[in-house]
Amino acid sequence: MLRYVSLASAFGLALVVLSCTDESASGPGPDGPDGGSSSNTGDGGTPGTDGGILPPGANGDLEGTWITNCVPEAAKWFGKFKLVITNGVATSTYVQYKSDSSCTDDSKIAVEWGVVTKDWTVGDRATKPTTLDRTMETDTIKITDSELKGIWDQQSGCGPHALGVAEDVRGKTCWNQYAPAAGGRVYDVIEIFDENNFSLGVHRPGQTGQTPETRPQVDPRYVFTKEGAESGFIEASIDGELVRANQRPATPSVGDDGIEISAATPAMPPWKTWVLSMPRAVGQYTCKTAPWPSFINYGFTQDNLPVLWDTEQSGGNDCSITVTKAATGRGDTIEGTFSGVVGDGKGNGHNVTNGSFKVRLTQ
Repeated sequence: MLRYVSLASAFGLALVVLSCTDESASGPGPDGPDGGSSSNTGDGGTPGTDGGILPPGANGDLEGTWITNCVPEAAKWFGKFKLVITNGVATSTYVQYKSDSSCTDDSKIAVEWGVVTKDWTVGDRATKPTTLDRTMETDTIKITDSELKGIWDQQSGCGPHALGVAEDVRGKTCWNQYAPAAGGRVYDVIEIFDENNFSLGVHRPGQTGQTPETRPQVDPRYVFTKEGAESGFIEASIDGELVRANQRPATPSVGDDGIEISAATPAMPPWKTWVLSMPRAVGQYTCKTAPWPSFINYGFTQDNLPVLWDTEQSGGNDCSITVTKAATGRGDTIEGTFSGVVGDGKGNGHNVTNGSFKVRLTQ
């Protein structure tokens, strides 16, 4: 059962529990992947007097284009963020899709939420996370799906809303995200993992960013990655075919002594996924004897149905997983290598070779 839950998670089918009373849909709610997190956290940075918001020695100052993965929110709703920073002005756009797990079909766009901010002030970069204060310019939402409009009207806190019209929400608090008038300050947080990845605050009740005392908390599940870079990956050759999965890298299950990691190929058929379970400590482990339930799963779609090959069906063969870097806390990456044999339930063994992974701890 654990294996199949893992596969669903890697395919982006797992549900995220929101504060919305209707879990069949979500908007930028407190606990959703849009969670008021970065869509409305306007985002990006300017070097300013702090010498740039990247750590010393890193290349760049967050100018450029940043994106998140397409994130499952609840049931049929999926969201993705894009952030463009030019000359210190940050234009953030959150787009929510209906029944489109790839976040690519424009005909299924349900919400567009655009925010422009500037004048960033970043706190002590030695502190993780650190403070981020910014000045609002514009904050608009456009709801294009009538079903979602009904949910927003009831639950967003800034309704009722017009259908298909870009609405100015400055001066309101929408899904716990405070939007001041033009020129007003928003009090946020940022955690920079490296030159290609960072996270921002996720707004919840009492953490609206309206005052320094109500700053949100960083949630590293929602990582902004520089366009063209990766936030993580799992790759290996299976029967000689290299499969690199670098979409939605995640840690669906984390314990004190063990961890499960997953990642998928780009979100369009045929999806291919890797899911691994292993101890969290640095070391080389044989799956059958490891001190934590350890396995390799490989999943793909066939006739629009998920198919799973895993070490449990390998007919007595084994796998090996080596952890070269352990993730000790949220935001850290776990890294290593793996190999072995996965079975397909039909008596066939499939060789997994040259496996490697780097996935950020997201819980």
